[in-house]
Amino acid sequence: MQKNSLWHITLFLLIFSFWSVKAFSQDLKISLFQTQVYNLPKSILVTGQFKIVNSSNQLFNGQYQVVCANKSLQLKSLIFPSRIIVQKPFFIFQGHSVRLEFGQINRAYPNIIIIKPDNFCKLHFENIVSEKDYINIVTGSEMPNTWPEEALKVQAILSQSLMKQMLIKQRQNKSKIYDSTQQQAYLGLDYVNENIKKSVSAVRGKYLKQKEIYFHADCGGQNTSSVYFSGKPEANNFKSIKCHGSALSPFNKPHIFQLSKLKFKKLFGCSELKIIKKDSGGRPLVVELCGKKQLSAYKFWLQIGQIFGWDKIPSTLFKLKSNEKYFIFSSIGAGHGIGVCQWGVYDLASKGKNYQTILQIYYGENIFK
Repeated sequence: MQKNSLWHITLFLLIFSFWSVKAFSQDLKISLFQTQVYNLPKSILVTGQFKIVNSSNQLFNGQYQVVCANKSLQLKSLIFPSRIIVQKPFFIFQGHSVRLEFGQINRAYPNIIIIKPDNFCKLHFENIVSEKDYINIVTGSEMPNTWPEEALKVQAILSQSLMKQMLIKQRQNKSKIYDSTQQQAYLGLDYVNENIKKSVSAVRGKYLKQKEIYFHADCGGQNTSSVYFSGKPEANNFKSIKCHGSALSPFNKPHIFQLSKLKFKKLFGCSELKIIKKDSGGRPLVVELCGKKQLSAYKFWLQIGQIFGWDKIPSTLFKLKSNEKYFIFSSIGAGHGIGVCQWGVYDLASKGKNYQTILQIYYGENIFK
């Protein structure tokens, strides 16, 4: 019986894999909640009107709970919590706007949502969406949807240029597309309004020639180049420029975070940390742990954000001090600081610059394919 069950699961996965390629050949598959990768839930609330594609044609409407039990998923009604409505190895939901809630997360997504448990019963999520929906959502997630239209056009071009690169790699099975700070924030339908739709529609199909598509919230006064990631200049490197928009940002003042050395030791195995290399603007490039291990300052920053929260050290432009009990980080700005500064874009758009001019300031002439 167990062998037959496993065989049926395997067969269904193969059929769904083939079906999804055919049905969604022009769509993207997004791995959700990557900034919460260390805190994924074992249960989640699902709200909306949806079908479970790998179950029956029954239409569910309202709020339900998905719970992992013995590496299988159960759908339960909140009205009758003890009653299992559907039980499957994984769920494939389809709906116009299905809302997922756990912890501090409360987001709605379109089209297809896949929920799978891992061996520890932690839930993993994927969203299959059209390119149009994806760009609308990431543009609104990456830039406030109330900002000037020309600023939103800049973000839409950056986002769809990056999407095109990621989509090629996804279709070649070289990498996945994530909702993450390393790629693009993908925070759901709540971030999309008419301002976003209008701006995205105006520049749909415009792509940058450059291979380097990097952007961030606030550079802290001057952005940095891709040498921060790669360790060497790239052939199509963008400009490193002063940013006056940083003065308008809520991240313009130093942000202080004290990290207990006891917590640090549990994470890294020691209580020794120092910055050993910086770029010309004072941004840390390399940190040293335990008096011997060297680590990219960017990777260190990512680990701190994933474990303790992205509000703790908002920017890679940080300074470090320590005392007997704490490491004390003082950061200014927000994000990795590479490429296009979004608060710089806001400043230029507010002064009447159009999206072409703004992109040329960062990338130079002849920027579009």
